[in-house]
Amino acid sequence: MAGYCPLGQGVVDLKAILDTMEKANPNANIMHELDGSANQTFTPRQTAEIGKAYLQKLGYSFKS
Repeated sequence: MAGYCPLGQGVVDLKAILDTMEKANPNANIMHELDGSANQTFTPRQTAEIGKAYLQKLGYSFKS
């Protein structure tokens, strides 16, 4: 794997980054992308679902 993993499963402190972003611009939209690698552990859909659940756990909501 190329070092990619779903949101919340890596070593980067995403909560701290998101908190900093919110302080700078409380109305900012958040977007994340799915980077592929040859030997992915999860399907793209699973990765998106894991990332969404992580962001929801942090209190973010999604537009439909």
